[in-house]
Order: sequence, then structure tokens, then C-alpha cells
Amino acid sequence: MKYFCDVIDSGSFTQAGKINHVSQTSITQQIHEIEKELGHTLIDRRVTPVKANKVGQIFYLEAKKVLSQYDIFENNIKQYIDHQSLKLTIGYTSLTDLRELEKNYDQTGLSEYRYRKSRCRLGCRGTKE
Repeated sequence: MKYFCDVIDSGSFTQAGKINHVSQTSITQQIHEIEKELGHTLIDRRVTPVKANKVGQIFYLEAKKVLSQYDIFENNIKQYIDHQSLKLTIGYTSLTDLRELEKNYDQTGLSEYRYRKSRCRLGCRGTKE
């Protein structure tokens, strides 16, 4: 679908190939596969720049919707994965009074951070130095 939309947007199989870093032949083959599956041509290849025919115009509009929805889906998945990997670690030495840190927890702003990033895990770990 992306290849098809790029052909229509650019008016050229060659240009669509450059946009997608594939050969013009690859673009042509993929669009032929779509046309074969649908049982109808989508592009008027007799004109330059190439244009979508009536069926191709419908396909183009629907493909744009699908591609836009896929971008939203992909972004949502990436954001979820990024939030899952959030981790805040506070290191301290024996000179640090952990009880004092815990007592002043709300004053540090960490509770607000934890609230805003609800999937964030907060933990304290010390060393004997």
C-alpha cells in the first residue's frame, strides 16, 4: 500500500523506488500483486506522470487511512515499550541516612515523578563505603 501511495504521490514508479530505497522493478512487481489480488488495475500507466484510475483513487484513499492508522499503532506500541523500560535508581553510601531520604521522599519530587510515570519502579539500594 505504501509503494502504491508513493507512486501516486510522486507520479513515478522510479521515484517511488528511490523514496523506499528499492528498485523500480520491485515497486512494479508489488503493485502488480495488489492488482492481481483485486482483479483490477489501479494505475493508468499510459500517462506521465502516472495517475490512479477510478478504482485506484478509491484504493489510494483507503490505503492512506490504513497507513495513517498503522503509524498511530506503531507509535503507541513504541511509547508503551519505552514506558516499560523506565527505571529510576537512587544510589547512596553508608554516609547517607536512608531513613532521612525516605522521610523526605515527598520533598524530593520523586513521588510526583512516580505519579506521572505510573509504570516507573522506584527502588533504593546502598553500598558499604
